[in-house]
Amino acid sequence: MGECAFAPGLYIAHTNIIVGSAKIGNNCKLHGQNCIGSGAKIGNNCELWVGARIIGPAHLADGITVAAGAVVVNSFEEENITIGGVPAKKLH
Repeated sequence: MGECAFAPGLYIAHTNIIVGSAKIGNNCKLHGQNCIGSGAKIGNNCELWVGARIIGPAHLADGITVAAGAVVVNSFEEENITIGGVPAKKLH
């Protein structure tokens, strides 16, 4: 089983965060009730709003915002976008 890796500047706004063996980049924000699955890789300056889920080994590029309640099952390589929905897709 792998280990979690949290880069400097992680901000956790509320409780109930579950993280598998994932890597979370610099200056990320988790707003509560998030679940980040094993093998996930979250880039720098990403933000996960309340209830967002990252399922499996998805990769998020730098600067991605994940909308509240979104379920991410695929990787998103485009930087500085907003994703949301079930399953998550590019919104903005």
